[in-house]
Amino acid sequence: MEKYFSVERDAENEIVIERSRFITYVRYVETEEGARAFIEEIRKKHSLATHNCYAFVVNKGAIKRFSDDGEPSGTAGVPILDAIVQANLVDTCVVVTRYFGGVKLGAGGLVRAYSKSASEGIKVSGIVEHALSAIFKLKVSYDRFSKILSVIQNDYSKTLKTEYFEQVEITFACLKAYEKTVLENLSESLSGSVDIEKLGYEYVKLTDL
Repeated sequence: MEKYFSVERDAENEIVIERSRFITYVRYVETEEGARAFIEEIRKKHSLATHNCYAFVVNKGAIKRFSDDGEPSGTAGVPILDAIVQANLVDTCVVVTRYFGGVKLGAGGLVRAYSKSASEGIKVSGIVEHALSAIFKLKVSYDRFSKILSVIQNDYSKTLKTEYFEQVEITFACLKAYEKTVLENLSESLSGSVDIEKLGYEYVKLTDL
């Protein structure tokens, strides 16, 4: 997988439908354990709620789970999951807490309510793209530091960490597709002499690049 999309930040959003309160919570999580910890956190926060329904997609989309938490089968967890899938998201958990307002919504009404709640919560959270990137560490003398930065700081690479010792040590990421280009530009910038180590590949938010 060269890239994937997830929610950008924790979010909370509330809507009221026929006097029932639907409070949506969204979080970026990478594992089932992380998702279940988040669900339990919301359950404790809303222990008096009528329902705490949820869905999550983790492990880069390999694991999908959902729960109606007492709502009629298929009326809560599935529409929440559909909202995640339709947004093309992975590593995302959505919990929708409902406080019953006294008016029954019926099966169709519940599906629409939970779908809307999840979709609006995802919008509040925002969506971010993660791209597979090569991670490098290089050492450079102080007099060449600014020249190196001019190569690294561009649309497809980004400094992750800078440490100042006898030489400047820079850890940076670049999109996998531009790995060769960045290395060639660095070599050209330093006339072929660059002390660089490849650390491997990681997914990096494109907002960080």
